[in-house]
Amino acid sequence: MLPENRDLFSVLRPHWFVVARSSEIGTKPHAVRLLGEPVVLFRHRAGLSAFPDRCPHRHYPLSKGCVINDQLRCGYHGWSFDGAGACRKIPGLIGEPQQLARNLTALPVFEADGLVWCSLEENPAAKPEAAPATPKSGFTRVLWTTDVAADLIDALENLLDGTHTHFVHAGLVRSEGKRRRVEARVRREADRVEVRYRGEAGQNGWISRWFEGKRSESFGRFLMPATAQLVYRNEQRTQLAVTAFFSPQDRTHHRVFILLETEANPLVGWLKTQLVGPFFKRVLQQDRAVLKTLAANRRQWSTPPAMISTEIDLMRPHLELLLAGQRCKPLEKELLLDL
Repeated sequence: MLPENRDLFSVLRPHWFVVARSSEIGTKPHAVRLLGEPVVLFRHRAGLSAFPDRCPHRHYPLSKGCVINDQLRCGYHGWSFDGAGACRKIPGLIGEPQQLARNLTALPVFEADGLVWCSLEENPAAKPEAAPATPKSGFTRVLWTTDVAADLIDALENLLDGTHTHFVHAGLVRSEGKRRRVEARVRREADRVEVRYRGEAGQNGWISRWFEGKRSESFGRFLMPATAQLVYRNEQRTQLAVTAFFSPQDRTHHRVFILLETEANPLVGWLKTQLVGPFFKRVLQQDRAVLKTLAANRRQWSTPPAMISTEIDLMRPHLELLLAGQRCKPLEKELLLDL
């Protein structure tokens, strides 16, 4: 768990997060919430800008305004701001509207692979790696969004944990009566942890049998600050990858951007994603229900007892260390488990 003197949001704040799909940002201001703070995004001829979602005049939300003449205009008194945040117009004022206190503070923002990334810090950490886990060509990509109500570590662990799939996703992902002996290698670095699984030729549920070829290995990865990734490979190449970018709106609610990548030409890939989509969405519904129930049950206890883990809870200890802002030394270990 996080030390009492190290708040999760203080650890996350310097990092970049996906806050929207590029296609969501059109001709109107777009409101998002990141780490408990309202943010407004707006497009202009020079690109895309992000600001705290409040006009400096009376703190009216700028996302309730509009974009006029390439400027973001407040819906309360009409103050207008350019893409850099400079106040360009105050209706009724005779004289120069630009004063430092009247300007907006621009937040770092960029677009890549159809996603909008933002940070709340003026000098954020290095930009994240490119979103796709696969080569640019030969793969079809589909992006979904969903919302999850849960503790961030619980939500990340849930996506990367294989040991619950026999029960929560029985038949879709794995089945309890068809376990296989699997080799797991855990590798942790300063900003990530990865588990490589070998020996599971393919999951025994419908998703693997219908949409995946023979598997040689799979990977579960966590990348700071809040990205979870599942990658499935045969002997030659990656066949399927699922990347989930968690965007914490507040401490218990997260918007999740899920990128599904499948090996295929555009037509076959489109057909595969149309067919596999309902199965993945059903898995997501099941996980959301489990996380909601877990959170509700914890709230019943004024002082919840410590959770009990075992050596097959591969991700949780590393998630807790990394999200506590700990400087983690590189680590590698191997073990066997029935998965």
